[in-house]
Amino acid sequence: MKHRFFCAFTMALMLAAAPAAHAAEGLYTVPICEMTLAAASYDSESVYNAMIALQDKYPTGMTWTNDNYYAWNGGIYGGGYGCTGFAFMLSDAAFGTLPAKKSETFDAASVRVGDIVRYSSHSVIVLEVKANSVIVAEGNINSMIYWGREISFDEIRGSFESIITRYPQGNSHEHFGDPNCDDRTDAADAAIILQAAAEVGANGTSGMTEEQEGYMDVDLDEDFDAADAALVLIYAAYNGSGGTMSAHEYLTTLN
Repeated sequence: MKHRFFCAFTMALMLAAAPAAHAAEGLYTVPICEMTLAAASYDSESVYNAMIALQDKYPTGMTWTNDNYYAWNGGIYGGGYGCTGFAFMLSDAAFGTLPAKKSETFDAASVRVGDIVRYSSHSVIVLEVKANSVIVAEGNINSMIYWGREISFDEIRGSFESIITRYPQGNSHEHFGDPNCDDRTDAADAAIILQAAAEVGANGTSGMTEEQEGYMDVDLDEDFDAADAALVLIYAAYNGSGGTMSAHEYLTTLN
């Protein structure tokens, strides 16, 4: 009954929401996402340990101002002064020469240890992620280094600017609900989910990559079906009405 309802609901929403242009473009064409699989060694514990190893050398209370500069290995920027330089230094300690990726969308559910958050013109690096907050390390706060301040997600959202991560790509958060990997979660993705589910029923395989199958399971029940397609369309309507949460953050609140 649940799946029949979702299927009918999904198709109704698709007919209303899918742009006519998609038909000409080939709505069911699924490009394969380009990605590099994550290295197993980059887990939260190892990233945390690499950063915290610098605490004795750079303790709380040590002077650190905008006169301090650090040349960064993450790309995007050549380096940074003050709070940014301190965050870059800890980031390099954890990730070496891995390239960074910057986003201007804040998704609390996707924040990870080692991510660099910029808000209120100040950069911090995440040491621990809690239910509604993060514990950070930072430089140039009152012209000093400080380890262990807790910042709520609400405070970050209020003046959020960007977040930088250096974890190798391939996690399901980046394209959550976006199996065609076009950085939009919309009716085209819902149609792809329905097609993939039909392919599994008819042929035993979706024809998608394992990563894409993960992106389609937005209700996190280890399957993809009409219920997932319906949730994608609910998010598309939310986003189209001016919603600011990412697909991952918004949809996981509905599960």
